[in-house]
Amino acid sequence: VAWGSAVIASILTPFIAYSFIMLFDGIFDVTSEFKLMELSDLNNPLLKMFSIRSPGSYHHSLQVSHISEAAAEAIGANALLTKVGAYYHDIGKMFMPEYFVENQKGGKNPHDRLTPRLSSLILINHVRKGYEFAKENKIPSDVCKFIVEHHGSSLMQFFYEKAREKAGDEGDRKSTRLNSSHIPLSRMPSSA
Repeated sequence: VAWGSAVIASILTPFIAYSFIMLFDGIFDVTSEFKLMELSDLNNPLLKMFSIRSPGSYHHSLQVSHISEAAAEAIGANALLTKVGAYYHDIGKMFMPEYFVENQKGGKNPHDRLTPRLSSLILINHVRKGYEFAKENKIPSDVCKFIVEHHGSSLMQFFYEKAREKAGDEGDRKSTRLNSSHIPLSRMPSSA
């Protein structure tokens, strides 16, 4: 009887522990290693959707993940969080993939017929759409930080120059900013 109880306890304990970890992940928006492992699976439905809708951006995200994971390991940061954040950082591009050069298949560039301001707004929008999509799909906040902070307040130099050419002066510097409302709070979001 004691032997049977020990076997049952040894089988049930991991399931109970894992269930509590998943429960705490959801309730307290904690990002456990288990959740990161789940999100890092390239067969995850969200990543599958990303790869089908926006293959160039998906491939870019994989490349970024390899580079940033190695960098995180080198400096002692959370490499798994960094890898997962890189997988999801451009997920918003799948809603208008044809406007991003990595997804254009040698055809016409849709930006050629748009104003620099409209082009920059379309590109900026991938951050907002990615964040909303991630939140709808219960992606943890630690990963969402990579989505909203990955451009910082960089100037979209190409569209800024295009606006300057069109305007014949300084152009509209404000409208060609990437994401001025989400300046990165650290060198790597949640590098703890």
